[in-house]
Amino acid sequence: MRRSIAYVALSLSVAIIASPLSAQSLPEPTVNIEALALRIEAACLEAAQPIEDATVALDATGDATRAYAMIEGVRENGVRQTRICLYDKASDTVVLSAPLKAAATGPARPATADAEADTASPDPTEDLVFSGEPFPLTAEDRAELLALPNRVRATLADLQAGGWTPGGLAETVLSGLRGGSTRLSAVRPGRYECNVVWYGFLENTRQYIGTHRCRVERDRLGDLVILKLTGQNLNATLLEFNDGDVAFAGRSAPSGSLAQPYDPDRPVDRFNPNFGNVVGRVVTDGRRIYLIDINQRGMTEPDPTYFQVIELVP
Repeated sequence: MRRSIAYVALSLSVAIIASPLSAQSLPEPTVNIEALALRIEAACLEAAQPIEDATVALDATGDATRAYAMIEGVRENGVRQTRICLYDKASDTVVLSAPLKAAATGPARPATADAEADTASPDPTEDLVFSGEPFPLTAEDRAELLALPNRVRATLADLQAGGWTPGGLAETVLSGLRGGSTRLSAVRPGRYECNVVWYGFLENTRQYIGTHRCRVERDRLGDLVILKLTGQNLNATLLEFNDGDVAFAGRSAPSGSLAQPYDPDRPVDRFNPNFGNVVGRVVTDGRRIYLIDINQRGMTEPDPTYFQVIELVP
C-alpha cells in the first residue's frame, strides 16, 4: 500500500466507523506532534481498509477536542473514494465518515437560487473605504471581504431551495449583511461565549462546531479587538468602513498558541500553513456579535458554498 501525508485543516464530524487507537493513554500536552500525526494516520488507514494508493491529509493539532484527516484511495473494486477521519482526543478513538460525494455529482443549482443571489464574485465597481487611516489589507483579503455578502446570500438561497429552513442565526447574519446598520459603538467590550457554526460545507447545511471563550477589548492603540481564547485562536481588529459596515482583520493560530494581529507582509503562519491572516464581516444585534468569514486556509479544494459564523454571546 502506497501512501503520502500532508498537513491541511479540515473539519467534518460524520461518524460511521469507530476504531480505537493503541491501548496507550492519551498523549501528554508535550507530545511530539509528528509522532502523534503518524499515530493518527496509522489508525485512520487501518479503519479505512481495504484501500490502496492512499493519500492522507492530516491536521494533528486540530482543536481542543479533535484532530482531523482526509483519506483518499482506491477500493478493491477500483473506485477512488475520499473519506474524513476524525480523532477524538477524549476517547482516544478515530471515526471514519462515509465516502464523500463529489460536488459534480450533486444536485444542479436551483434556478430560484440564481434569481435570488449572484455568484460569490464581488461587484467590480464596489470598494472598501475605511474610516480613519487606510488599513493595509492585501488585495486577496480585500477581494474576499467584497465577495463575502454574495457568498452568504447564494449559499443560504441554495440551502432553502433544497428544503432547509434557516434558523434565527442565519436570518440575523443575512439581515446584518445588507449593510448600513452596524456601528463600532454597538460592540461592547467584555467576556463572551462564542459558538462556531459552519454553513454549506461539503453536503452539510448547518454544522455546529463548538463553543469557546472570547473577549472583546481595546488594544494599546485604542482599537477594538476580538480575541478567541480557546480552540483555534483568533486576534481580530474591528474596522468601520463604507459608512455603516464593520469588518474584522485578524490572524488565526493553533490551539494553545497566541494569535497575533493581522500581518499583510506575512499572510501565512511560517510554522503551520493552516493558519494566518483572516478577514470577515461583523454584525451585531446590540447584544450579540457575529463574525462571518469565508476563509478556507488549509482546505484541499475551495468550497464555493462554505462560510463560517462565530456568534459571541455575553
